Amino acid sequence: MRRWGKDGEGTRIRMTAAAAERLRRDWYYRHAVFTRDDPGKVVMVLPDTDPGAILPLVRWLGAEAEVLAPPALREALCGELEGLWRIYGAAV
Repeated sequence: MRRWGKDGEGTRIRMTAAAAERLRRDWYYRHAVFTRDDPGKVVMVLPDTDPGAILPLVRWLGAEAEVLAPPALREALCGELEGLWRIYGAAV
């Protein structure tokens, strides 16, 4: 697990410092590589790029997180959010 962030690009997620702190306490995500970014932000790197594993995490984190890489994951999340907007945005 310590090789995370060194083997290929993997998944990069920018998040609030509070979200990163929650994930650092998790038995699995605490092994990810966390790097300070913009003020109050942290970038987490995971080797996994499977949308089935990553997108539920990002949805759970909500507006506290942004998928930076890989582009295909970002695009998949955008597609999901556009679909949700079509359903729920019309009600606004």
